[in-house]
Amino acid sequence: MPQLGLRFQQTLTTYHAYAAQQQFARQPSTLYDPIRYAMGSKGKAVRPMLLLLGASLGSFELSKALPAAYAVELFHNFTLLHDDIMDEALLRRGKPSVYIAYGIPSAILAGDAMLIHTYGYLLDNYAGETRTYLLKVFQQMAVGLCEGQQRDMDMEESDASTYEEYLEMIHGKTGVLITAALTMGAHIGGLSPKQCETIQKVGDLAGRAFQIQDDILDTFSTSEKTGKSDYGDIVRGKQSAPFLHALELGNEPQRRRLLEIYALSVAERSSIVDEVLSIMDELGVEKSLAAQVETASSEANLLVESVEVDAEAKSNLIYFLDQLSVRRH
Repeated sequence: MPQLGLRFQQTLTTYHAYAAQQQFARQPSTLYDPIRYAMGSKGKAVRPMLLLLGASLGSFELSKALPAAYAVELFHNFTLLHDDIMDEALLRRGKPSVYIAYGIPSAILAGDAMLIHTYGYLLDNYAGETRTYLLKVFQQMAVGLCEGQQRDMDMEESDASTYEEYLEMIHGKTGVLITAALTMGAHIGGLSPKQCETIQKVGDLAGRAFQIQDDILDTFSTSEKTGKSDYGDIVRGKQSAPFLHALELGNEPQRRRLLEIYALSVAERSSIVDEVLSIMDELGVEKSLAAQVETASSEANLLVESVEVDAEAKSNLIYFLDQLSVRRH
């Protein structure tokens, strides 16, 4: 694994300092308190760091990339407010979800305000061709994410979707934001159109690896590890990667039993989570999906290596991508 350069830690520290300064000191407090609550929980900063690491591949001025980095994190957190309502998720980063703390109407409106503010960071801090490019990528990403979220909801209404449909869904729900962050950063860093195209492919692969790993954690982990509900995707009966992959790998009795369990109410399913885990363990679901994560991550790293840019910057990006594919929370 590549060594972590000093520039990486400096970039992360500088980003967190910038993010801490964004206080949203506006009124009414009933609108902005939920936003401050949401943004006050320090997440993994995956998307802003991807943007900053993408920018560092070129002629990098950290101060110029910080507003765009914060914009993608603000947008990501906006989606979490609405996702938690749709998923009825009680916890986010180890504390009550915004809609639990402030109510559904306040969480919806706070999310809307966060979305609108993201465009302000791009409009106010960039000009000319760069601003046009960033806004275009951002707008296309936002539409793609909504399409992916709707596909996710459509899958919830179907008896059983296919794993291929799942991969198409996560490209929109997760992949487009990761891809946009890297691509926006590469453009800010002054990479050529061809290099930006390669970085876009890196984002597609990294997004796939990230979401599959996320589904692995949400299916097989407890709140102590993830800050979310225990075995959350099983309890909710979500058609995530482990469930759909188990249907691919299982024999007829196993598939039938999984479908029966996922058709139960949340309360009924919560009492037999162990049976789902047992079937998935028999099929080697977690190990098989982990191999897919590793493959996508390795392909992404090879693409990064192929770009003729600063060696330390490439090493830092590869290091970060590797961390995403092996994370445990």
